[in-house]
Amino acid sequence: MKPETDHNAATTARCDLCDAPATDERGLRTHVKDSAYLHPHDPRLDGDRPLTACSAEHLTELIKKVGARPFVDEELWAGKVARALAAHSQGLNLYALAMETGLTQDQIAQAALWAGRADPSHPTPERFQPTTALGSEQG
Repeated sequence: MKPETDHNAATTARCDLCDAPATDERGLRTHVKDSAYLHPHDPRLDGDRPLTACSAEHLTELIKKVGARPFVDEELWAGKVARALAAHSQGLNLYALAMETGLTQDQIAQAALWAGRADPSHPTPERFQPTTALGSEQG
């Protein structure tokens, strides 16, 4: 991963490690794969976490810290499912959920299993079954 100096970034950019200003002269940016990252506006960029640092040392530390996590497809898929469900309070059937997230029904099922293991306080059947959390099977 080659960091690049961000000459176009606003001077208000902050270091993701220490929160110091990452000025045009000092600001370094890169991206790391992170299955826990959901892009705020573009779902195509989910899993590709941007990092900003005030120095090469801080960028190296951020890459080690964030980039050391294993990338787990099911974690990313679970985030996409959760985002879609949060945007549709009436629920979504499985077909609509697949269309909304761009995931296959098998990927949604794998995401549900992963989410159930990751958060045992929310058992998988109650979180993602089409007859409960997703709403009725009618579209």
